[in-house]
Amino acid sequence: MDDIRLSDVVTAAGYAGEVSATLSAGDFGSVRVGVRRRDPNFRQLAEQPSFLTNDDLEISSTWRLDRLLPSTWGYALPLTVTHRATGVTPEFVTRSDVLGASVPSLRSPRSDNTVYTLSARRSSPLDDGWYSSLLNNIVMDGSVQTLGSRSEFQSGSAHDVNVAVDYSSSGFLGAFGGTGGAAGGTEGAEPGTGRTWRLPLPWSRGGSIPVNLSPSLVRVTSAVVRSSDSRASYLKPAAAFDDSVRVVSGLQELWRTVSTVEMRPFAGLTVRWDAVTVRDMRDYGDSTLNAVAAGNERTQLAGLDAGLERERSMYSSLTYAPVVTGWVRPRLVLGSSYSMMRDPNNRALELAVAPGDGVLPRLARRLGSTQVLTAGTTIDPAQALAGVTGEGTIWRDLSAIVRPIDVTFTRNQLSSYDGIPLTPGLGFQFGFGGIDDFRTLGREHASSAGASSDIVAGNSLVFPGGLVVTNRMQHTDARHWNRRLASDVGVVNGETVVYPDVALRWSGRPVILSGIFSSLGATARALHSRQRWTTPSTFSGIGDEVRQTLLRSYPLSANVVTAYGQVAISGAFALSRRVDSLPGSVARFRKSDIAADMSKSFPLPKAWSLKSPLRARVSWQESLTESFVSNQFAVESRSRLTDNGRRAFSVNADTDVADNMTFSLQGSRVVTFDRNFNRRFVQTVLTAVFQLQFFGGVVK
Repeated sequence: MDDIRLSDVVTAAGYAGEVSATLSAGDFGSVRVGVRRRDPNFRQLAEQPSFLTNDDLEISSTWRLDRLLPSTWGYALPLTVTHRATGVTPEFVTRSDVLGASVPSLRSPRSDNTVYTLSARRSSPLDDGWYSSLLNNIVMDGSVQTLGSRSEFQSGSAHDVNVAVDYSSSGFLGAFGGTGGAAGGTEGAEPGTGRTWRLPLPWSRGGSIPVNLSPSLVRVTSAVVRSSDSRASYLKPAAAFDDSVRVVSGLQELWRTVSTVEMRPFAGLTVRWDAVTVRDMRDYGDSTLNAVAAGNERTQLAGLDAGLERERSMYSSLTYAPVVTGWVRPRLVLGSSYSMMRDPNNRALELAVAPGDGVLPRLARRLGSTQVLTAGTTIDPAQALAGVTGEGTIWRDLSAIVRPIDVTFTRNQLSSYDGIPLTPGLGFQFGFGGIDDFRTLGREHASSAGASSDIVAGNSLVFPGGLVVTNRMQHTDARHWNRRLASDVGVVNGETVVYPDVALRWSGRPVILSGIFSSLGATARALHSRQRWTTPSTFSGIGDEVRQTLLRSYPLSANVVTAYGQVAISGAFALSRRVDSLPGSVARFRKSDIAADMSKSFPLPKAWSLKSPLRARVSWQESLTESFVSNQFAVESRSRLTDNGRRAFSVNADTDVADNMTFSLQGSRVVTFDRNFNRRFVQTVLTAVFQLQFFGGVVK
């Protein structure tokens, strides 16, 4: 045991300060310098001293290099230079009481960061020449960043270079070609919106619609990034001749391109394509098998080395929402996504046969593709009958009860491949074809694939008096394939039915009860759902494996506010039952939740000078959960799995004593029990809190 005695009270004062200066050179540039220091004893109220001396230096400057060029060039060239340095001098060695000044060559933590950023863009657009749109919409950015950091047991440095070119424009073809003539004419074309063709309609005599094939949006961002870093790790916090040093270095050279193209050929149709590709420009040599495989994957662009494509992701969508009539609003959405990833550092390689070269090692690819088709329509009966019925007729009144009916059909197809040496075609990348085209690529089976179709229909009925009835139904069919061996694929079929799903909501203030209640409200819902999964047997004579889940849920809630005293009372009850039928067993679950709440505000005597009345609230909650399991052939004999619950009763009262002070008094009793293990835990909590809020200014 160490006996530590203090001779006197510690009275060392702490200091912190900041000095900053700004130099402005007109519209050419500015420089700002800031220096901050915080000694080891400085701290806020109720804080412990950090015992660390912090020194910070920050220098930032912005220069308009375009001011040095002729104004007729019309370019903006802002240069930004930022330097931040932080040093920490510890009074004690970390996790010890040894003075840092007594340890020679102690590595005190420090860090520095220097960033140079230069941007180039047109400040005044060009008007003439085919290249004007190209130069007006190009922005070039470049940055160089140098980082350094050191701690007692590590030191490292990093150097990053980033050069990016961004092009963003609307009406791409129109910018280059204007609105020149084309087959079919260009009547109605707006200047700068590209070429417009007239598409004849076969079902209409002489009718046609304007078609604009110019992209409404084109954006391409391409950046080259080169990063290098080095980090050294030590076993001792100070330099020593017997210390072992482990150095780790890294190098990364990437070319990242993000592209977006959007077209709106005619009204109601939008086509969009987004793509992201990352290419590895680093030369891995040929000293390892992975390096040889990475070299085999490299490609060329216009005779130049384009590196190895490590990642590719694409998303394409087609949205069509034609305007047919006011009471029928159809819609169609077709979308697909694709992702590819291969890592030269992954030791898992694949062998591929190349013509004339024999067997070559190739990097394993991880592929994924999805296709989503959504077709739906919204039908508004009230608007349909409004055009054929007169004002004030019974049909007009009945149609106002039925709100728009929405029907949606969705089909999903997806697949994923892990560790294959193949490059899929454009059909797979854009999500074309059926589920068989997703499940196999050449002779390779997908690691997992799935297809599902879902139809949902729902609408609402709004009756006079504040009653709203919402109903919904859903049916889903799904099939999932999972690769077990090289040639063995497991299949699982699924079905989900949600019906009925009916909800009632009512709120209002009956005239008869207006003297008792100022407002009333209630909600109720009945939800039934069934899920069924079937796995075909791979052996003859053995039945299919069937799993089924039945769920029934009945939540209810009500709330009232009394006319006298403005007492708010609310209650809720929810009952849910679930039956899981598994091969050889049946599990049954039951859960019920009950909650009641009552709240009221009481005025307090004016002599107390309080800012608000007393807000009081009383609540009670109970939750019970039971589950049983039984043999499928002996339902009468069952075993209890869970039987637990929770009951809570709480009282809360609070008031605002002043503008910045609140007083609250809380009391609660919580009982948690588990009948399976014959356990019961009771908590009684009483809390009185004074909360004071104040603002002491900005502390840096």
